[in-house]
Amino acid sequence: MGLANGKQVRRGVALAAVAALALGACATRGDIDSLMVEHQRVLERQDDLQAQLDAAQQSLARLEQLLTQIRADFKADLGAVVSQMNAVESALRGTESRIDQLRRYNPAPAPVPADTGQAAAGEVDPIALYNAAITDYQQGRLDLARQGFTEYLRRFPDGLSASDARYWLGITWFDEGRWDSAVAELREVPTRWPESSKAPLALRKIGDAYRAQGDEERARAAYQQLVQQYPNSAEADAARRQLGD
Repeated sequence: MGLANGKQVRRGVALAAVAALALGACATRGDIDSLMVEHQRVLERQDDLQAQLDAAQQSLARLEQLLTQIRADFKADLGAVVSQMNAVESALRGTESRIDQLRRYNPAPAPVPADTGQAAAGEVDPIALYNAAITDYQQGRLDLARQGFTEYLRRFPDGLSASDARYWLGITWFDEGRWDSAVAELREVPTRWPESSKAPLALRKIGDAYRAQGDEERARAAYQQLVQQYPNSAEADAARRQLGD
């Protein structure tokens, strides 16, 4: 029985007691008045207790709601930290790969010209060539950027920036919406340089290119390959969202 129902019963009992006293031969008016006063105090006390109980229940509900929100925020923060750690780990792998390439890089010695006072004819600085192509891309000169990346790959197919040059070459086509050409270039990156930091990026762009063409089956295949080969990369997280995982 609830507190409100109990209150009604006790009121009925008290009123019945008052009636009994009123009917009794020995009951006086003073006795009845005293009993009524006491009865009113009991009722007021019950009202106070009910108000306190209602306030306590409201406080408990607010605390439960706050606890639920704290748990949700904690899960969200934990997910963000895990994603950041995965991104850092991916970047670290790319850095380690580049360091390993630097250690193994052993270019052929440049031919010494007959006239030491003149620079060797046709000598090209690979770093300057690559950086010039990057600058052209950043400034929107896609044709020039494409020429620069292509020339770099022709001259330095195993150069330190070969995987990056191939990736950006594909991106120049991607930015123009020429999806087949973009996929053809980007596919070379995870195939020839699977340890490159650009490999997961290339797979994601391949999936995006297929999706832009409406080829959902091939898009999902590219995203799934990305998740399988580079599960801890930031790009894999994006691919999972595309797959609905």
